[in-house]
Amino acid sequence: MTRNRALFLLALALAPAAGLAQSPPTSQAYNFAPVKIIGGGYSPGLIAHPTEAGLFYLRTDIGSTYRWDGSSGQWTPLTDDHAPADYNLNGPESIAVDPTDPNRLYIAAGMYTGSSRAAFLVSTDRGATFTEYPAPFRMGANNNGRAAGERLAVNPFNPSELFMGTRLNGLWRSGNNAQSWTQVPSFPVKSSPDGFGVQWVLFDPQQQDTIYAGTYTDRTIYRSTDDGSTWAPLPGQPLAWPFSVSTGTRGPSSNRALMNPDGSLYATFGDQPGPDTMNYGLVMKFDPSANLWTDVTPPLSKADGQSAPRGGFVGLTQDPGHPGIVAVSTFDRWYPVDTIYVTRDGGLTWVDLGHITSTAGVDGNAQGNYYMNPSVFSTVPWLTFGDTSSPRSPVPTARFGWWISALLLDPADSQHLMFATGATIFATDNLSAAFSGNSPSWYVWASGVEETAVLSLISPTDGAHLLSGVGDIGGFRHDDFNAATQMYTNPVATSVGSMDWAGQNPAVIARVQSPSRVSTSPCNYGALSNDGGTTWSPFGNCAAGGNSGNGGSIALDASGTTLMWTPPSGTSPPQYTITAAPGRMWTAATGLPARYTAVADKVAPNVFYAFGNGGFFSTTDSNATAFTRVNTTALPSGNGVITASFAASGDLWLSAANSGLWHSTDGGFNWTKLLNVAAANAVAIGAAAPGSTVPSVFLYGVAAPLGVQAIYRSDDNGSSWLRINDNAHQYGGPTVIQADPRVYGRVYLGMNGRGIIAGDIQ
Repeated sequence: MTRNRALFLLALALAPAAGLAQSPPTSQAYNFAPVKIIGGGYSPGLIAHPTEAGLFYLRTDIGSTYRWDGSSGQWTPLTDDHAPADYNLNGPESIAVDPTDPNRLYIAAGMYTGSSRAAFLVSTDRGATFTEYPAPFRMGANNNGRAAGERLAVNPFNPSELFMGTRLNGLWRSGNNAQSWTQVPSFPVKSSPDGFGVQWVLFDPQQQDTIYAGTYTDRTIYRSTDDGSTWAPLPGQPLAWPFSVSTGTRGPSSNRALMNPDGSLYATFGDQPGPDTMNYGLVMKFDPSANLWTDVTPPLSKADGQSAPRGGFVGLTQDPGHPGIVAVSTFDRWYPVDTIYVTRDGGLTWVDLGHITSTAGVDGNAQGNYYMNPSVFSTVPWLTFGDTSSPRSPVPTARFGWWISALLLDPADSQHLMFATGATIFATDNLSAAFSGNSPSWYVWASGVEETAVLSLISPTDGAHLLSGVGDIGGFRHDDFNAATQMYTNPVATSVGSMDWAGQNPAVIARVQSPSRVSTSPCNYGALSNDGGTTWSPFGNCAAGGNSGNGGSIALDASGTTLMWTPPSGTSPPQYTITAAPGRMWTAATGLPARYTAVADKVAPNVFYAFGNGGFFSTTDSNATAFTRVNTTALPSGNGVITASFAASGDLWLSAANSGLWHSTDGGFNWTKLLNVAAANAVAIGAAAPGSTVPSVFLYGVAAPLGVQAIYRSDDNGSSWLRINDNAHQYGGPTVIQADPRVYGRVYLGMNGRGIIAGDIQ
């Protein structure tokens, strides 16, 4: 199947013949653009084409594959056309280029081994279009072990032949450009219940028919000298650690490898697959002609060396034009954080780039941490992780790096070194400065990459048009969609799971979250703002059960004086505080038969709603303390999500997945099911069309007449629907949508791995 990125045009019928009515349009053209956060997630791999200067690819774990566009100075995502049914293909397990053809790209796509949806995406135009071939095995781009690689490799002597190391089913071969695959019967590891299997495959570019493959399952590097017909372990490879380790520690397994121009094989090792855990590591060099291994592990700076659990080694790259120039990265070394070592003499001596950068830029070594100079973060201020204390602070701040597995020396420019962390990509254009004791000049090299997992979005009727809650890096107030900003502080969050704004007092905003270690307030799981999310005050205390997970769900009444907090776990009902101010105590709401999430009316003060198992409940007392079941219409027996209109009290929408979309205009007493909606995953209410007083309704679901899962808009309360996203802008389906109450037609899509996308009428 070939998927082409074509401009989506307004679908209008041809001029009707005399006496024939023109069919109404079923879709409308939209422009989609990212709301810039820049980066935000882990990118395990960077690939350069060996002969085409400036042709780079980036492998994320959940957010697509990107190609570098030197003319625009940013990364271009390549798989935004994935339909919701193809969400698992948004995770690239491995990528490979054809060394003989710069136009040919391969993506082994499959985010989780728990899904059977995996495929090879093959492009002959650098990712502009792909042909998809089903994979006969499962992949896990976001499973543990994603730091290893690359698992997919192209034979430089026979580019129609590829080998793929799998997590569960051994080694596989394709002889027709990834169109079909067969398991290599002679390879010793044929199945791997550990889920990590064969971690990398490497062709020797100088020796035809010679292939190497490293496994986690039996901790062995194998070599074939007959194009995969037979295999044997490399003699003398490290089977145990050459230093003292903790009892029960697993032996070394190879994470990555490369063939140096001098003929040597370099390999990095760790005891665990990462990225969650890796305690020990090695860097080894193998001479194939002598079958001899040399330990070239960089010396660590602490007195206990590597004999203490201080992380492994993963990232590995080289200068192909100069034998012996190699760079490696530590991994999961949280103190003094991960770094990169570079050697110019084949591993006899190393330069620690983190140490050089920190001492020459911002001296963090008094506290034992490596830091970037603050000027590096001027365009992406959130990379300081909300820490406003001294750069010497040992808490998370503008650190040099962590989770560094993507490491690349530009084959066309030995001064250009790039590496990715768990949140961004850094680069320098003057690497050689480090060899004279000076810090290279680093910069953020992540423009165009939007890899956040979006958990919540709000768009108030005043102030900033968009505020977000995202995983791992808190959330943001977006005054300018084209600029990154600082994350929420006081308290700093790890993940903001829910936000709300007061419908008649939009400057009042609340959020609940999982806190960062930077946060120290009595209840750092929630915060309140009285200036539209510019500044915040932490809750003085937490509702019972609220201090866990992502904070659960928060609802703020229309006046901005009453909060209703639904804890994230347990059986506790929503809990309310009458005055929305830090320090107020929380009281359990009554009247709900089970733990249902509370939602606020956007017009009437102290009115909240809840839904579950066919019952719709509303607060009936002036203090919003007691819920009463009010629905007279039978509703779906499962769960659903309530969306309250900002334009009228009691104007409610219930999206109930495959049970469809329901609408009430009287606060939930009576409901109408929209017969033209087959499935409703999410609903948002936006500004009315010019000349109309009816708010627009946005749907992520399946609506007539098209009957496909997509993003739709209705300007007549759901009587008719226009599809507003095209096949090139599907992103695997959003996790949350929001509409703008001030800009007609504007919708915000929050994805799990592709950040926030703003859509406007074309």
